[in-house]
Amino acid sequence: MFRYNNSFKTPKKKSPLLISIAVSFAVAFVGCSSKDEKSSRETESNKEQFVENQEPNVTNSNNQIVDNSENDASEDVSFIDSRDGQSYKYAKIGFQLWMTENLKTKKGQWNCYDGNPGNCEKYGMLYDWNTANNVCPEGWHLPKSQEWDELFTYVGGRDKAGIALKSKEGWMNGAGSNSADFSVLPAGAMNDKKLFVNRGYSAFFWSSTESKREMVEIVGFNHENQFVSVGQSVKYFKFSVRCVKDRDVVENKKMKEVDNNDVTENKNESGDETKTYEMSFVKIGSQKYKTVKIGNQIWMAENLNLKSKDSKCYKGLSVNCKKYGQFYNWKDAQTVCPEGWHLPSQWEWESLIDFAGGLDEAGNVLKSKHGWNNSGNGTDLFGFTALPAGNYDIDSDYQYIGYRALFWSSTDVDADKAIMLQLNHDRNSVAYKTTRKWNYFSIRCVMDD
Repeated sequence: MFRYNNSFKTPKKKSPLLISIAVSFAVAFVGCSSKDEKSSRETESNKEQFVENQEPNVTNSNNQIVDNSENDASEDVSFIDSRDGQSYKYAKIGFQLWMTENLKTKKGQWNCYDGNPGNCEKYGMLYDWNTANNVCPEGWHLPKSQEWDELFTYVGGRDKAGIALKSKEGWMNGAGSNSADFSVLPAGAMNDKKLFVNRGYSAFFWSSTESKREMVEIVGFNHENQFVSVGQSVKYFKFSVRCVKDRDVVENKKMKEVDNNDVTENKNESGDETKTYEMSFVKIGSQKYKTVKIGNQIWMAENLNLKSKDSKCYKGLSVNCKKYGQFYNWKDAQTVCPEGWHLPSQWEWESLIDFAGGLDEAGNVLKSKHGWNNSGNGTDLFGFTALPAGNYDIDSDYQYIGYRALFWSSTDVDADKAIMLQLNHDRNSVAYKTTRKWNYFSIRCVMDD
């Protein structure tokens, strides 16, 4: 099965072949969505990102980087897959490095469209999921659904990403601008009846993210639409593969200096050094805030404690503001960060979470070492020191101190709702939640670029 919605349309004048395509895909492709509502629901899996301040052209045993340029995505750079000598172009898009060609490795279960080797040369191979999940070269991997989401967000959101990512040529009346140099070609697919379908009209890509009932999340581009659809498929369909570069995690090395004011060593349970980070300070009014560089971002390492018209201390006690910072509604949160700093967007939170190990693990390394109830303390590996400040809910009063840390993002969903980040005492994971803008949460400011 392959879950489908009407965002993948076949041409109005359908040939018998295209009619069979529509029938076979309608049976199989359920629950796709054409808008960005996915960004507002909590996701469960980790996602990786390439960190901008690391070298994109690292040579390893399986990949030889041909062009050492560190310029933007428009530069023509490539690497060689030593397994078969195949050369692939790649591009830096946001904080990720993506192949800008479909994979062509002859490994596992694969087919050329219509059995024609010329189609493999032009469009790449079509792989089943079990092959796709293991076929990328060393140092690269099949992207998780969240990594696809990060790409779409960077180029303007899923409702517009099709234009930026589709190639300028090869599509039936629906080419893109290829402004991101991602060069999606309409490679089509092979369905459960071993029929080749939709070349010239659609492109489908695997993710590594499994969903319920043995299904896998996929993404799709269509000749008629500027948006990208997300759906689910069984593992024996055959789709294209794009690989994304592994994030290079730097262990046991001192991070780059910020202001070189303070160096903090973090110890694991055995007392060994696990990470060194640079702690700096910024003075805002009469207050002094700790700041820390994590990845390529500089964050305040304390919750904001600046009084605004509607800000609140937990239970109205100033001692709680001093310890945990103030709570703000979303409207106030947009403007309360001092000059040179701003309320982070969901995308900026995601960059932090990615660097801290992904959604499943980031909570443990971002939470403070003290103050969480029921043995819920974290390791504070990066000096972010998330405290369980709780929040103020206009319907439920003050709540969750000792149990939750809740932070606003600048990303709204609609006129009444916005995205917030939640850490809990009883889990290592981090969750994104959609909540009403008139609730009150903590604020962490991030430095302007």
